[in-house]
Amino acid sequence: MAAYASISRVAANRFIAERPVLVDAVARANMAMVSFISAKEEEA
Repeated sequence: MAAYASISRVAANRFIAERPVLVDAVARANMAMVSFISAKEEEA
């Protein structure tokens, strides 16, 4: 299962690497997710 996840992640990274706008969108989404998760942890 982990191997499948890493393969799909590599494929996704390769797909995204060809599209700089997507790279920016994904980076923003990741930062938003991290800040959301850390905010949730601070509430608990």
